[in-house]
Amino acid sequence: MENARGQSSEGIEDIREAILKGMRKNANDMLQDKNDNYGILNIKKLSAEIPYWTQLPEWEECCIHTYMMIEKIGSGGSGFRKLYTDFLIEASSYLPEIEQYFCIRKMEEIHKLYRILGRKFFSAGRNKDPKILIEVQKCLEDIYALEKEFWENISYISNKSGVVTLN
Repeated sequence: MENARGQSSEGIEDIREAILKGMRKNANDMLQDKNDNYGILNIKKLSAEIPYWTQLPEWEECCIHTYMMIEKIGSGGSGFRKLYTDFLIEASSYLPEIEQYFCIRKMEEIHKLYRILGRKFFSAGRNKDPKILIEVQKCLEDIYALEKEFWENISYISNKSGVVTLN
């Protein structure tokens, strides 16, 4: 039997399981509690370190570089969150739980916070204003809380909706 896209129900289940497997892996990686240089623990670590950045030589350049990573290079948050939002939109046609738990909206909110974070880093560095780092720290704390909630939801969805495998 085929759906409107011409896919068999078996093919749909294969796609659904692949989506769940990817979501499960991402959630496990982001929520891991062994390495504070990885996942959401890294956000928490950076938030705790921000007040000390002004003690670094050329801390302003560190802020500009961090802005570049978040916004331009794509390795510091914003790019991934935008791509993951697009993934969730596509995946929601196979997993209605994504919309049921407002995952798309939450990831869009996280993406917006990363954009704000990038601008705050840029402003702190460009204006050589250490007071802006307090705003950076608050933004990181907000991102951590939202990311934690988001990835816990993704973990719940991916573990309740599919067959849990050891791979």
